[in-house]
Amino acid sequence: MLPCIWGGVQSADAAANIGWTTTKVVLNSGVVKISGYFYNSGNSGGYAKELIVRNLTTTDNNDNFIWATTDLHFGKADASNDLRIYVSAGKREYYTFSYRNSNIPNRGNVRFDIYTRVIGSK
Repeated sequence: MLPCIWGGVQSADAAANIGWTTTKVVLNSGVVKISGYFYNSGNSGGYAKELIVRNLTTTDNNDNFIWATTDLHFGKADASNDLRIYVSAGKREYYTFSYRNSNIPNRGNVRFDIYTRVIGSK
């Protein structure tokens, strides 16, 4: 009797899984800079299309409100203005985004909620 050897081939669709990690937020009278990196935990490269700061709030040390903004868009939803930042599978791409507004304080505690919109793999 011959031994029976069976092997299966697993198939997985190649896909990018891109996210954003914020490493630093800096306030400087009239400017907020948001630094961090896009990462790709998928098995194929892909593009970050848009970074949306849904809510950014600054408070003083006693948690009193100073300034806030919502829905800051870096890149746009349409293809002509999106970020198109390519991130290879398993890699990171570091970026700093700046937003200007005369009401931004020069110091304070910052809370934020960030969303990343992604274009599929290349």
